[in-house]
Amino acid sequence: MNKYTEWLSMSTRLKTLKAKEMRVRKELCNEIFEGQTGALKKKFEEDGYKIQAESGVGYKIDEASLKAMWEEITETEAEVIDWKPALKLAAYKKLPTHMLIHECVTSKPSAPTLKVIKIEE
Repeated sequence: MNKYTEWLSMSTRLKTLKAKEMRVRKELCNEIFEGQTGALKKKFEEDGYKIQAESGVGYKIDEASLKAMWEEITETEAEVIDWKPALKLAAYKKLPTHMLIHECVTSKPSAPTLKVIKIEE
């Protein structure tokens, strides 16, 4: 088996396993937190296992809505918003090397991506 075939096989198995693990995790947590919603934590022992389960709630700002109503928001409401700078990469890459902003930007190699498709003969 060559490395491409090996990687393709492992990648397929990993995707399947991840999907199965998530399905079983959700089933178990649905049983553990039956009828409850929100951010929850439970620790208990059952069938010879120590179990720790957590259920969370994610929150996200709808930026378009926020911008549209920003002038109407109170100071107390505005204090719960954290404006985080984001790099506009295309524009940043066009800047001359002597610009001061370069001192504020760090970079690191990203994980490589790989796509392998078996050519059918």
